[in-house]
Amino acid sequence: MDLICSPRQENKILVKTRQTTKAMIPKQVFIEVTHRCNLKCVHCYLEGSCVNELSTHEFKNILDQFSDLGVFFIGFTGGEVFVRPDFLEIADYARAKGIFYHIQTNGTFINEEIAERIRKLNPTKVEISIYGATAKTHDAITGVAGSFERSVAALRHLRERNIRISMKTTIMNKNLAELRDLELLASEIGAIFIPDPLISAGIIRSENPIRYRLTDEEFKKFMIQRSWHKETEVNKVKVPLERKLICTAGLTKCTVAPDGHVYPCVLWRMSAGNLDKELFMDVWQGQLFKEIRSVKLEDLSVCSKCTQAHLCVRCPGFAYLDREDFLAPSPENCRMVKNLLEVREVDR
Repeated sequence: MDLICSPRQENKILVKTRQTTKAMIPKQVFIEVTHRCNLKCVHCYLEGSCVNELSTHEFKNILDQFSDLGVFFIGFTGGEVFVRPDFLEIADYARAKGIFYHIQTNGTFINEEIAERIRKLNPTKVEISIYGATAKTHDAITGVAGSFERSVAALRHLRERNIRISMKTTIMNKNLAELRDLELLASEIGAIFIPDPLISAGIIRSENPIRYRLTDEEFKKFMIQRSWHKETEVNKVKVPLERKLICTAGLTKCTVAPDGHVYPCVLWRMSAGNLDKELFMDVWQGQLFKEIRSVKLEDLSVCSKCTQAHLCVRCPGFAYLDREDFLAPSPENCRMVKNLLEVREVDR
């Protein structure tokens, strides 16, 4: 979890972390308030998803439950959160309940007035997706002319109000050439740059986004530019294999979809229940999450025997999307490790 808070806020977080860990309450919940979006990004895994969204009152009821249970951090995401005219009301309700939260958005709805309202709501950060260092590249990926100008303006509006901002970029074959310029853009604006080279398979869309994944050679180029292949004192530290291969999805975090379905994470779309009909704690203590929490290293029959497992950060969501088996290896994670080893070999 990536937070910058005052010492007083940090103390509250530490206390709540101990409480939630002891009680097996999720520390973090992502809430997808909608799957609707005003952009048509070529790599979106949710494009075309249409569900009956919970009402403002129903989302507030869920936030009441989270507050009572001690859940202390929420990530509001979509779709595009600002497609819902009641989003800031929902976010304000979370703030009033003492829940820390951040916002993930494409930024196209954030003008100076909205930026000022966000400032007053005091999120821990706002993440805005930027897919190119130029309007030509970004707008080609989003499918909407003028989206680059509006998203970059949103970052500036927020930065001017001292709101912590991140510029999140999915790196793909359509924008890898602008990687350095993207980093420079983020630096110039004053945003944390978060490049992500992993593209998941589409959940329901007809055209699979994986065709925009980096090739092996492009993946290696990305790793070299970001120095991913360099061994530092940090990544030399021995991390237990369980922490590398067993994700925290379903253990300390989960996702709530717009229609109330609860999933282990945004990619791992196995429903554990629906908050339109059930209380969150009943879902959290239900059969699916019990099964996930019972997974041991030996249950990962392939990954646990892999000689390169110590280099992997296995994603069960990717494995489920690619193989419909969350215990299987994720082919994309395997490919990442393979490329990492090849880059290191050349670099010696």
